Amino acid sequence: MDAVVALDVRRRELLPTLESMRAERNQASQEIAQAKRAGEDTAAAIERMRALGERPTRFMLRVFNYLFRQQREVDAAQIHAMREMMTILYVVGRHLSNLTDRVADLEERLESERREP
Repeated sequence: MDAVVALDVRRRELLPTLESMRAERNQASQEIAQAKRAGEDTAAAIERMRALGERPTRFMLRVFNYLFRQQREVDAAQIHAMREMMTILYVVGRHLSNLTDRVADLEERLESERREP
């Protein structure tokens, strides 16, 4: 569970970076619109926007790859923990079964002692 929380914390840490990139792209888009309205050359601004437009996509791909690798590790850890839990439950179940058998034996002995004068 700690790994899942850590992944969520990391995701939340990365969100401001992504939002900042998106804000830069939106600003560049507004600059292009203003330049077009003013009749100015927009080629440089459009090229800047393309570069900015690719940054969030590349960033998100890196984030998704990171999260995917982490999730595989979490899954492996969860599988390991589940196996350990199943082993523990098996052992506890065996002990409970033994205890149940012993309790039944003791009850039979007590019942037979009560019947004998």
